[in-house]
Amino acid sequence: MIYIRFLSIFFAISLLGCTSLSFKEIRSLPALFQNRELDQRLLYESNQNSFLILKLGSSDEVTMVLSNINNGVFKWVSKDFDEIYTLNGRIVAVNGFDINYKTDLRSELISSNDKVIYFKSNFRNPDLFFSPTKSILISVTKTELVYLGNKFSVSQHEELIKMESVYWSSKNIFYYDTDNQPIQSIQSVSPLHPKFKLTFFYK
Repeated sequence: MIYIRFLSIFFAISLLGCTSLSFKEIRSLPALFQNRELDQRLLYESNQNSFLILKLGSSDEVTMVLSNINNGVFKWVSKDFDEIYTLNGRIVAVNGFDINYKTDLRSELISSNDKVIYFKSNFRNPDLFFSPTKSILISVTKTELVYLGNKFSVSQHEELIKMESVYWSSKNIFYYDTDNQPIQSIQSVSPLHPKFKLTFFYK
């Protein structure tokens, strides 16, 4: 069993060492690169595209590749063609999941200096169709984050997200580098979804 696992790892690393990976090639990688033992640095150095690593609740980690950028919204696609759309690190839509999600958030709201942002969330569910949602910025602090094997100084933004119509709230955390580029986020989008942990890698 150990010998077989070694051969699998060796074969995968050999593939990565030969060339940069396209989205199509990433889809064919073994489960070794789709779980929590994912070697971030190896994948980063071997991938020609920007990508993120998603951990949804207690599930295994999944790689999603940047497909396009439209008006500041980044579209990320998994090997199973699930989609996550982010705006400055914040999830604004998901497609292909058990429960899809979409908001009317726009870049001008995200980039404003307002500590409270109001928007609407659409769960494609009659009971929560376009539920009023409020984001309250709690704090902005400096901290360190381990990223690609190194410690980096980052800005940590904590927010409280609330849907008063369904008596739900949750705390979200966003980490930004010195260029205000999102590096990682741990966020809830609704009472119907588990926590999303996103780690972003840019090319």
